[in-house]
Amino acid sequence: MNNAQSPHDYLDKVKPSAKIYTVTGTRDTNTAPYLAKAYVAAAQARGLAAVYLEVEGAGHGFSSGLRDSQALRQALDGVLQ
Repeated sequence: MNNAQSPHDYLDKVKPSAKIYTVTGTRDTNTAPYLAKAYVAAAQARGLAAVYLEVEGAGHGFSSGLRDSQALRQALDGVLQ
């Protein structure tokens, strides 16, 4: 049985002041880049601040090339400001 939940199911509950950052590796088989891009597009269509960042060669999770990537640093810089 597949119990996966889509973040699209909760997009209508995101506060307008929220900032959404997605970081997806080009080799991610769990959250494929096209899924993250679709989520960002849907968020932006609702007027939300959403950014898509892609990490070349990374898979899913911090042990798959994301930890040392410039894209991850960029995303975290944006969140911490």
